[in-house]
Amino acid sequence: VNIDVKERATGVFSIGAGYSSLDSLFATLDVSQRNLFGRGQEVFLRFRIGSQSRLGLVGFTEPYLFDIPLRAGFDIYDREREYDDFTEERLGGDIRASYPLAEYVTLSGLYRLENVDITDVSPTASEDLRSQEGTSLNSVIEASLVRDSRDNIFEPTQGSRNSLEFMFAGLGGDTQFYKFIVESAWFVPLPVFNLVWAVRGLYGMAEGWGGQEVPIFEGFLLGGATT
Repeated sequence: VNIDVKERATGVFSIGAGYSSLDSLFATLDVSQRNLFGRGQEVFLRFRIGSQSRLGLVGFTEPYLFDIPLRAGFDIYDREREYDDFTEERLGGDIRASYPLAEYVTLSGLYRLENVDITDVSPTASEDLRSQEGTSLNSVIEASLVRDSRDNIFEPTQGSRNSLEFMFAGLGGDTQFYKFIVESAWFVPLPVFNLVWAVRGLYGMAEGWGGQEVPIFEGFLLGGATT
């Protein structure tokens, strides 16, 4: 059997602009290389700027660390978001890794260290919010277990995605809290018009410890993307 193989380009460069109800006009720039030095490693650079948000991100991923299916990497980022009553900026980085336990099951871990700055707090904001104005060092460990059997991650027609995630802050830094999130989504094809029935549920709990409250930037926000 003779097989002709043609390697496709592994580098990607994209630039774009758009409009959204949240950010109004925004611009994006993405640069990535998925086969760095011919070793299958990925490095990427991403910028996004809009009227209400800003993102700068640099990342690196090794897909097969120590010659086992251990996917690991790191990110360095600068994010800013303007909410109705305050502005939040996160400057920091993370170290991440994931390992497949079975065909559909993946165990992941992450450690992030970031400097979070809360500014421009509205004079009419609540006392709880005004008390969080300033800079905090956020040191968080995250662990997650995911079972994903969807046939397509972008437009699934069958299968499910179930995840269990736990976060803990308090090993260094200024914040002390833990967060627990369970999520389940199911997709079932219907026999008419290529329709898909989908249902999704999520439960989350966050609690401070050591006499501290959950910081505003790690709580669950209800009311929309900017409130």
